[in-house]
Amino acid sequence: MSLSLLEKREKTDSFEKELLSRFPFKTLVVIRANIPGGKKGSIESNWIVYRIFLECKKKMAPLKIFHSYTDEEGLIFFLIVNAPPLEVKALSIKIEDNESLGRLADIDVLTAEKLFSRNDFPQNNERRKCFLCEKDAVICARSRTHSQKEIMDFILKKVHEDWSLKKSEDDRPNGLSNDGDIFKLLGDLTESSLLAELCRPLGFGCVTANSQGSHKDMDFLLMLKCIPLIGNAIKNLSGKDCESFEALREYGKKQEKKLFDLTGGVNTYKGALFLLLILNACTFRIIKEKKAFADLSKEIADFSLPLKKDFELKACSPSSLQAFNNLGSGGVRGLALSGFAEHFQNWLPLYKKTFSEGGDFVKIIVKMIETTCDTTIIKRKGEKALLEVQKKAQELLCIKDKSIQEIAIAEFSAWCEKNNISTGGTADKIIILYNIDIILNICYNFRAYRGKYENGIDLKNR
Repeated sequence: MSLSLLEKREKTDSFEKELLSRFPFKTLVVIRANIPGGKKGSIESNWIVYRIFLECKKKMAPLKIFHSYTDEEGLIFFLIVNAPPLEVKALSIKIEDNESLGRLADIDVLTAEKLFSRNDFPQNNERRKCFLCEKDAVICARSRTHSQKEIMDFILKKVHEDWSLKKSEDDRPNGLSNDGDIFKLLGDLTESSLLAELCRPLGFGCVTANSQGSHKDMDFLLMLKCIPLIGNAIKNLSGKDCESFEALREYGKKQEKKLFDLTGGVNTYKGALFLLLILNACTFRIIKEKKAFADLSKEIADFSLPLKKDFELKACSPSSLQAFNNLGSGGVRGLALSGFAEHFQNWLPLYKKTFSEGGDFVKIIVKMIETTCDTTIIKRKGEKALLEVQKKAQELLCIKDKSIQEIAIAEFSAWCEKNNISTGGTADKIIILYNIDIILNICYNFRAYRGKYENGIDLKNR
């Protein structure tokens, strides 16, 4: 365990003590991923915590919700609950034992006086079982009975099953037997993608689990509140909604209204919702028509052709028109019209290469910032600011010393916040990158729908 991780855990412990002093007569619930190893901030570990958080939120009705995030510790939720600690602990044990991902989470229940455990229930004093062999988990952990790979393979399998993927003997996904099952799967993958982007350590002016970025009207918990709504927008799609772009646009308008109603008019994920609906509608069409996933980009481009009229009729935002007329970019519409070409041609292969070599995803983000004609920046600060941001990103990528570069990138993110710059266009691209990646790995890797996509990314090697 590195010193930095120890320091971050000490910071977490200190935050727990602070919350207990602020709410002295309440019960504190802390939700973490129960995953071995130091680094827990993966898509899968954050999904585990998110799912268990939603369950605890529903069943415990917390008065207050707090959170923290680091690369090493991953996502952690802190719930202030107005109920007796033993009652809350009993409920947490039920969630850990009965929910599909419960075994992969730790739900701590404590007060200022005591950390409660399963030992407080002598009538039912069963210790937590090992993931793999059903023996005492503590004994297996201490003796290192199972390899890290065995444990991680099990965790990945459980998360993928939670994404509606239960394999049968012929390797076909049982969960994709009808339209509703396909959309359920795609909705879960969408939520995972949104959460992954929200939990990145540096936001470059965007909201993350660590910062409000340059936004005074939104924070992590508001963004988090939107994720199930967008997931449901995908899950509630129908085959009819995906028949044409016009039909999908009408459906999307209704979902956009729901989003703004939820946020009180704050624009959290308008662009992302638009792109995710197109991507997932086209993925559904690929699956239903049993086309090769190599055709997904072309499917998106062809499906999105009616968007050309938006530019011809000037039926888009002033910042999008400005980007289109002056800089040759069409914002989110341009992305869809291209079939997310830059994702398939550039970002996905780079993503694969970076993680296979143990590289840092933040460099990909900086490269995205350098090359993105970000309409969010144009809207907030103008074209001049966009060019300045792109130039700064380019300079960062030229720094050869790794440690110096890391410091400079962190300073660049802070500079964006200080100067009221939000790289929202890049954030949308990150969400789409995650979503395409997971779609290709989950859907492509089953023989029933396998195409000829040559650059599929191994989820395990991210």
